[in-house]
Amino acid sequence: MSEETKAQYRKQAENGKKWCYDCIHYINWYRWGEYECKIHGWMGVGQTALHPDTSADECKDYSHPSGEPLWFENNKYHLRKF
Repeated sequence: MSEETKAQYRKQAENGKKWCYDCIHYINWYRWGEYECKIHGWMGVGQTALHPDTSADECKDYSHPSGEPLWFENNKYHLRKF
């Protein structure tokens, strides 16, 4: 990811943007493109209610671990241990 792209994401984060990728409830099933929230369920292909890029902004259960870098800062690209 380029530094310019990271700067764009950083600016969004400073303005309050949140991503499911940073939440403790988020799971990415081995980069298969299958995303899941431990609370709200499956976020994968075929459903339109939840998406990791947009759902966290409105989620009352969103929780980012204190002191952890945001997904675009640590170059883990949406990977979260579960």
